[in-house]
Amino acid sequence: MASRGSGKWALVEHRHHSRASRVYRFQILLPNGTSTGLTLKDPGEEMPLHDFLNHIRTELENVPMDGGERRGIDWSGDVYLEDLLDRKIDKKVQFSDFATKNTNILRLQDGEGFVRTFENMWDLTPPTELLQELPAEYSTESALADLVDNSLQALWSNDKKDRKLIRITIDQEKIVIFDTGRGMDGSDENSISKWGTIGSSNHRVFRAKGIGGEAPYLVPFFGMFGYGGTIASMHLGRRAIVSSKTKESRKVFTLHLSREALLEKSSSKLSWKTAGGIRDPSKEELTLSPHQSFTQVEIQGLNRYLGAAKLQRFLKDIYFPYIQYDEDNGSMNTRRLVQFEVNGVDLAEILENEVTITNLHSCAGPDFILDVTFSCTSTTSANSQAHARVKCVYFPIVKGKESIDSILEMLRENASGVKENFDKFSRVSIRRLGRLLPDARWGPLPFMEPKQIEDVNVDVHRVGRSLSCTQLEKQYHNWINNMHVKYDVEIDGGDNDHTVIINPSNKERLGISEDVEVIRVYTSVSRKGKTWKRGDHLKIQPGVVARMKSNFHSLKSIFYATLEYVVGEGLAGDICGEARLICRSIECSDNQGCLLEEGPDSMRLNIQESVSFPISMIDNDKGLPIEQVIMAGYKNPHEFIAVILPQPATTCSTSLLDKRYILKDDEIEMEMEINHLPGSKDHLRANRIYRKLKKPSSRDSINGLLGIPVRCLAARSHDLYGNGIPFLDVHKAVITILDGDDFLAQVEDIEVELSSDSLTLNIRDFLFKTSKLDIIRPKYEAMLKISLSDNEFSHPCPCKVMPGFPSTINMDMSLAWEKNLTPGEVIDDALLEVFDHCGNHVEEGTELIVRIIGLSFVDKHGPVRKVNSEGFVDLRGLLRVINGFGSQACLKIFRHKKEIFARTFQIAIRNLKAVKVPQSCQAGTLLENIIFEVSDSDGLIDESIHGPLHTLSIRSNELKLVEGAQYAFERGRCIVSHVPVPREPGRVTFVAYHTHFSDLETTIQIPVYTLDLVPVKGENESEPICSYPTSSGSSQNTIPPSQLVLSQSNSLAANIMGKFSDEIREIDAEICSQEVLIKAFDSRKRALENDIVDLQDEISHTAGSASGAKELTRHKIEENVGTAAAVLCSRQWFRDDVVGIVALLGTVADRKMSMMLSVYLGEDNMLAVVCKTLAAANYFEKYDADGSVDVHFGIHQEAANLGVPIRKRFPIICLDAIRPYTGGLHLHTKQKPLALPFPHSKGFKGFAVNMINLSPESLKISTKNGYGLRETLFYRLFGELQVYETRDDMWQAIPHLKNGAVSLDGGIIKGDGLLILGYSDPEVTFPVVPRAALDVEEDDSEYVCTRIKTMHAQMDVVKTLENRIKAAEEQRQKLVMERNEKKRKFDEISEVLSQPSGSGDHQLYQ
Repeated sequence: MASRGSGKWALVEHRHHSRASRVYRFQILLPNGTSTGLTLKDPGEEMPLHDFLNHIRTELENVPMDGGERRGIDWSGDVYLEDLLDRKIDKKVQFSDFATKNTNILRLQDGEGFVRTFENMWDLTPPTELLQELPAEYSTESALADLVDNSLQALWSNDKKDRKLIRITIDQEKIVIFDTGRGMDGSDENSISKWGTIGSSNHRVFRAKGIGGEAPYLVPFFGMFGYGGTIASMHLGRRAIVSSKTKESRKVFTLHLSREALLEKSSSKLSWKTAGGIRDPSKEELTLSPHQSFTQVEIQGLNRYLGAAKLQRFLKDIYFPYIQYDEDNGSMNTRRLVQFEVNGVDLAEILENEVTITNLHSCAGPDFILDVTFSCTSTTSANSQAHARVKCVYFPIVKGKESIDSILEMLRENASGVKENFDKFSRVSIRRLGRLLPDARWGPLPFMEPKQIEDVNVDVHRVGRSLSCTQLEKQYHNWINNMHVKYDVEIDGGDNDHTVIINPSNKERLGISEDVEVIRVYTSVSRKGKTWKRGDHLKIQPGVVARMKSNFHSLKSIFYATLEYVVGEGLAGDICGEARLICRSIECSDNQGCLLEEGPDSMRLNIQESVSFPISMIDNDKGLPIEQVIMAGYKNPHEFIAVILPQPATTCSTSLLDKRYILKDDEIEMEMEINHLPGSKDHLRANRIYRKLKKPSSRDSINGLLGIPVRCLAARSHDLYGNGIPFLDVHKAVITILDGDDFLAQVEDIEVELSSDSLTLNIRDFLFKTSKLDIIRPKYEAMLKISLSDNEFSHPCPCKVMPGFPSTINMDMSLAWEKNLTPGEVIDDALLEVFDHCGNHVEEGTELIVRIIGLSFVDKHGPVRKVNSEGFVDLRGLLRVINGFGSQACLKIFRHKKEIFARTFQIAIRNLKAVKVPQSCQAGTLLENIIFEVSDSDGLIDESIHGPLHTLSIRSNELKLVEGAQYAFERGRCIVSHVPVPREPGRVTFVAYHTHFSDLETTIQIPVYTLDLVPVKGENESEPICSYPTSSGSSQNTIPPSQLVLSQSNSLAANIMGKFSDEIREIDAEICSQEVLIKAFDSRKRALENDIVDLQDEISHTAGSASGAKELTRHKIEENVGTAAAVLCSRQWFRDDVVGIVALLGTVADRKMSMMLSVYLGEDNMLAVVCKTLAAANYFEKYDADGSVDVHFGIHQEAANLGVPIRKRFPIICLDAIRPYTGGLHLHTKQKPLALPFPHSKGFKGFAVNMINLSPESLKISTKNGYGLRETLFYRLFGELQVYETRDDMWQAIPHLKNGAVSLDGGIIKGDGLLILGYSDPEVTFPVVPRAALDVEEDDSEYVCTRIKTMHAQMDVVKTLENRIKAAEEQRQKLVMERNEKKRKFDEISEVLSQPSGSGDHQLYQ
């Protein structure tokens, strides 16, 4: 059987190998914006394109086309097909490339232009019976919820690692719903047309998953009838565009809906066909969906506008369990199943909706949860069961007020439209598979009134046990009573004000679950009728499990602590069970404890030295309050009094002591020790400063009291034999602080007290000020002396004197910093010097908060910065200017919430102006060589506006510009070679602006006029003369002809000449446009070809990873037996301060670079050993008395053990002995290249020292003076060696060379006049590792696959560009030929008109 359309191609049928027929279905998208279907049965393995096109033409002839006139298809031109992978089919159609199960989509191109939308591409015709089931009532909210239902169901099919996002954007004109679900394409089973076809949802096959199952029933397959897409979108607006992409497809498929078009097609035939298209995904779409599948529904011409705030509250209520899910196997942890956004606001942050407000006012206790199963006894089908969960939440009385009243008040304040009162407020919300049914607002739940339904059994379970109605009622009432006793209070039971922190970074230290995304931070908590507040002191008993710095630990001894914060998980107002108490040891200062700080995006909890405890410890009496705590800096009590009580007695207030319980035993002694902070007596750094033993005594008729007096500072005087010397009657003392013999501070006239025996001098309170603490920095150790009025001095005793809190800040910066501040600049001289109120540098490690406006941090470490060992906050190289020219930047420093420093800086003012623009121009011509300049406030050109980061862009509604075109600035100037002018007269406006700093712009307006020949009469002539019309502006691009006197018979010729002139100008403009297009395409093509070559070289010549490439080099080194480098690699003989081998300390990006740099250095330098110090180098070998090498020492002994002694000299490079490069570095990049002057020579690739890439480990290596490998080792080896593309480029650059040069094609120049000729292939070369792969670990197969995919994608783009260049060149050639023909005729007419009148008869042709 021959294929249709050709007698040459036949299908041979083998009788003994009969197989099923193959049917191929195609959807052909035509260049005139229409589409048609094509079905081929058994067409063979391939078919000539001409025959395939004949089938399409035959199909078009048989199918009538709807609509008005459309352009024809140029079947005789360069016609070809493209598939969805942009592959061109221009010779034969290979049917093995297409599937028989699905419809294959092809685009037909005829070279006459490209369209994106195709009529009748999708068939949305629904089954007739479904049209009869359409809902009678349908609200705007219900329609929107139907579309969100579709998105939610699509997300449920995602893999676990895929992002689950639903983003809604709404304004007065349109609403856009974007989800990152599985997406749709053009295949039959996953066609985008099913989205718009009633009853054909892609999710109907999953509906069974939503029936039955287990609690909490969150599988969101709600669909009952599949109305969703078309009905919902057309109810919301007049037009809709659906765009969708799957992971497997490279293209985005679009479906266009129009309410008017669908109504027109709603005839008896029920044929609903609508337009569609195919496009590439946008960068924003791929950013929102990293797994590259999504669906977007854009609805325009809205019938009703829903305010963003109202929509946020509505959707938060409808989909609350998917936004905040807290019922995972009984855990109270909150998880985010789906990320919902409305106008950029995450719905998890919305607190004004009804469900959130209701949850916040519910009690913190357990809910009453029932699982109910309904089973039908009259059927045995799979759907004979239904399941439900009933959750009862208790709303307590707070301060004598019902929580529901508080809920209603908040809802009214938020304008939520709630009209119920306390009695009518709905107590029941109904959710179907997690989705709220907003219209189902019921009164009391009637489950206490059982009703028997025929053929239906009801089984109620609670906590895994089946309950009868009597048991259920009893348990319910018990729950009500328990909740009333625990949570109905007439007073404030805690702190309702709290701080919400989103995604805390230190979950592990806080002791909360890893999947928690939101926590609440309180300053008080109420338990068992007692309120615990921030600052309260606790005595925590042994056995409590605490979250320390490294892990959870059970306390072995009593822990004294200060309560700082109470942390609860999630947004619901529940701190019971999952709450944590954040406490610091009583030995820690406030600065060492937990701090609530403001981060860049939200608040953060910096736990520091604090510890996290479960809140249950105060329920179990494991954490008891302390009556009194002695705080540093406050007056201490004069005496401690203690009693011994039996274990059941727990009171700890002496005013409540019952004398009967006090143990009276004169043999018992109490010992008290006072240890110097920070630490208890078990602390390694604790120093005991006081010890006292005391037996029981009586006071105020109470026996058994153990009282020990406490002194602050006590001094005693002894003679040489240890005998106490009594003090005289002294009332004043002088305290002196010394650093050796240097005087630091002194305090006079300190009041003192003498003991009763005059042997002890007690000093209570004193304060001194000094600005000399920097002398004893950083340990702050000093000596303290006490002198009395009789000039007797105490023996000096050691003490520590600490500086105060940050008070003032000086900013060290260059004088011209403000003038030189430019956008994008990294500031390299911002240094903050921090002092206390006395002028001392503050303590190292003091944390400050740096707030910046108009600046950004380069290192992304956030606003909290620490003071270094010298008392500075070092921000050098860490701040980048992000505000535009002419604006301001601000730097503020806070300690906690107090501002201690602020400085505002003016960013440099720059102006963009056009200096060469014609006053007017002729329609259809070109604006050529427009010059733009960037000048400073003084009018001088800013030559720093130069390089790849500085380009000019142009936008205009009137001009036909090349999309994405950018023009480079060179030393403050930019020249735009040509801009096409519209062919119609009027005024053209365009805006030129800096591509990266859009506030730097200028607007240009130019009048556009036409230039036609019109007949006028001369002063003495009776016949018309051809002349140009006058124009308000002169044109330099046109030269009017001299006066042409025409006879009456030649007036027609003048008109013809003017017509030809217009046509030639139009063709010239079109030729110019094609040339611009060709140039842009060719530039892009060449750039891609270079990238492809680099990728091919990278993939084929790298070893796959940095470690793999280094292993290959290491193996090559080991093959050089008898060398020190081989011994080091074989034995791993790397001692302290031995860095490694030169060949292993750096990598390069490509093979040619590796070979040339290795040849330049030579084998000895490549195998050189690198040490930090000379001492490390001396460890390699030592010498006998006669100067010979001791082969039994160092590396020679290791070589002897290998059996391959070292027979030749080997170099060792000592980093500390190298004179380093001291110029600047480019700190904004990871590699930190040297800031060497750029030579601006042709073919220059870079400096060799900067083309060596260092691994993260190598970047950390530095000398004692802080210089890295690049400034020392590689600058010593390469100096300012330049790398060029070719030898010719290198020869031309000889005048600019300092340390020689190499070229990638083999040329080498070493120093002045020394050329290295010939050819060599070095054995040991630098490892070849792409810079992007430096951080890739052992397994980088995924990285290689990504690079291969990138290469193939770029090759496809190159093919497309080649086709477009070919088409543009052909079009240009046609235009040139057409122009030449018209120019020939124009010249003939001009010749006729230029001849004198009467010189002969002339015949003109039009």
